[in-house]
Amino acid sequence: MTAPIVMVEMDDLRWTAEALKAACPEAKQIGGKVVVALLLSESQCTLAGLDPDNYAFTQAEYDELRQYRAIAEEHGVEIDARVFEYRDLAEGIVQAADALNAAVVYAHLPATLLPFQHQRQVRHLERELDSHHHELRNFEAPVASEDE
Repeated sequence: MTAPIVMVEMDDLRWTAEALKAACPEAKQIGGKVVVALLLSESQCTLAGLDPDNYAFTQAEYDELRQYRAIAEEHGVEIDARVFEYRDLAEGIVQAADALNAAVVYAHLPATLLPFQHQRQVRHLERELDSHHHELRNFEAPVASEDE
């Protein structure tokens, strides 16, 4: 039997690090591991000639992954990183969760001009994940101040 997976979408460094600080204790509690999922848009893959299956992390991404591994080590949790391609971000999150058979998903949808529209998108993602037997943690990291 494989360990339960807690998937964390790889977003900006601050959001992902904060989400990992919440995801790692949860993964430990359920006897699972964390997988950081980098989602690349289909257009980004096409234009740059990227293959998600053979993706080489950039130096900046590699540096971020080292920080994520340090967070996981602090919590005594195994961590891995995977790359997925998507056409629609919400659909891509669901597909990545399916591919990983993730029990829990920490995801972050970009803000929209209208807050109610963002909430509608989050609710839709939550329903889609739930229908695929994944539980969404719509983790909202603290907003960075101008001094940071």
